[in-house]
Amino acid sequence: MKESVIDDLSALGRKLGRALLKAAAERLSSDPLATTRHLKSLRPNPVAHRELRLFGRYRVLFTVDQTERTITIVLVGEKQGNSLYVQGERLPMKVVPLSEAKAKLSRYGQLCHDEPVVVTGQRQAVVPTGSAGGG
Repeated sequence: MKESVIDDLSALGRKLGRALLKAAAERLSSDPLATTRHLKSLRPNPVAHRELRLFGRYRVLFTVDQTERTITIVLVGEKQGNSLYVQGERLPMKVVPLSEAKAKLSRYGQLCHDEPVVVTGQRQAVVPTGSAGGG
C-alpha cells in the first residue's frame, strides 16, 4: 500500500477507513485479477490497472505485479457521479464525447479493413458478417 493511501483512508474517517481497508483486504486476497461486478480492469492509465468497488460508492484503485505476486493499493476515493474524489479533491478524469469516440473507431476500422474485427460489448463478442476471413 502506498503511504498516501493512509491519508486517503483517514480523510474518509477512522471507522469508514478501517472498514474499507478490511473489505479491500478480504476481496483482494482471493483473486485480485477476477472480473466481477465489483472488480474490473481499468483502461490504460498512469495511476492503476484495476478497480475495486466497495459499499456502492467507494473505489480502491490498485496494481497487481504477477511476477512478484504483490498487490499495491494506489488510492482510495469516493465516487460521486462521474467523478472520483480522493482526500476531498476531485481527480481529473477524461470524458470523451460519443461523437469523438465514434470518429476514432471509424478511423481505426478504415485502417484495418482487411483484418477481421471483433467488437465486444455486454461481455459478448460480436463478429461482423462480411468481414475478411468470415466468408
